[in-house]
Amino acid sequence: MLASIGRDALTELLKEQDVASPSIEIGGHRARFRESSEREWLTAFGKITVSRRAYRGDGPSAPSVVPLDQACGMTGRFMTPDVEAMAAIGMAMLTANEVSLLLAKTLPHKLREPVAQTIDHSTPIGW
Repeated sequence: MLASIGRDALTELLKEQDVASPSIEIGGHRARFRESSEREWLTAFGKITVSRRAYRGDGPSAPSVVPLDQACGMTGRFMTPDVEAMAAIGMAMLTANEVSLLLAKTLPHKLREPVAQTIDHSTPIGW
C-alpha cells in the first residue's frame, strides 16, 4: 500500500513540474510545444507512467526536448538514477537476469522483460 501511495504521489508531483507552455527557449532558440507523450519509468516505488510535454525547434533537423526528462535526469532512461545505481551494483556481482530477478523481489512492483536487457545496457551517471 505504501508503494502505491509513493507511485501516486510521485506521478502527481511530476505532473505539477511539467509546466504547460506554448513554447520554451533552449540555448537562445525558441522551441514550440509539439505533443504530450507517456513513458514508463522504473522507480523505487515500482513502475509509473509519466506524461511529459515535448517541444521542438523550427526546421526539419531541429532537435526535440522534453524539459521534465531533463529536470529529472531521465533523458534516454527507463530507470531512475537510484534504481539504476542498484542495478549497476548488482551487475558487479550477478548476471543481468539475476539482477532483474533481484529487483523484481526488491521493488514493490512486478517487472516485465526486457528489464534484463535494459539493465545490461544501462550506464549509471553521477555516482
